[in-house]
Amino acid sequence: LEFRRVLFRSEGMKIIAAITFLFTALQCFLGYKLFKFWVAVCGFFTFGILGGVVSSTISGNAGMTAFIAILSALLGAFIAFKLYKVGVFILCGFMGFLLGYVLTRTVVLGIIMALILGVLSLFFVKPVIIISTSISGGLVAGTSLTRVLGIDSFATSIIIGILFAIFGMILQFATNKKISIVNEDNSQNNTLIVSSIKRSEERRVGKE
Repeated sequence: LEFRRVLFRSEGMKIIAAITFLFTALQCFLGYKLFKFWVAVCGFFTFGILGGVVSSTISGNAGMTAFIAILSALLGAFIAFKLYKVGVFILCGFMGFLLGYVLTRTVVLGIIMALILGVLSLFFVKPVIIISTSISGGLVAGTSLTRVLGIDSFATSIIIGILFAIFGMILQFATNKKISIVNEDNSQNNTLIVSSIKRSEERRVGKE
């Protein structure tokens, strides 16, 4: 019976690791293209964790904590998706935390890396997004892959993660030369402005 429990746990961990590998591999190779998706995901988890921690500290009620955590997560996903600068800061900060924690296994250095990448992302949007998503995604993907393959070696997982990160960074920079999130947002705003001007002109002509 004990052997079955251990086997079940081991298989369950492998399934979780396989799912994690799929998502982080997408992040590593398509981080910039899927920017808004990752922004919403990071906003969801960041605000959800913060809301849960604050609620559990204040109330201590498990049901209330879960409710506030879910509500905070949904609100965080919405805010991160709608507000561009906030979304960029949250995404790169989250990637920085993953990077710092995977490399050092300490929360403090993860938070420091999060703040550094979050601030840098506000000034160098595209390169910081590509670098942070490829490195953090690559390292976590490498760790997850070794877990799936049953390789119990931290050094091996880091080596595989670095290889993923390098290829992910090269691919993202090569395939996103002409893509700019800022330009996309500006073009959308310009389209809205032009269409509103046209409508006002049509109304003015109609009245005359």
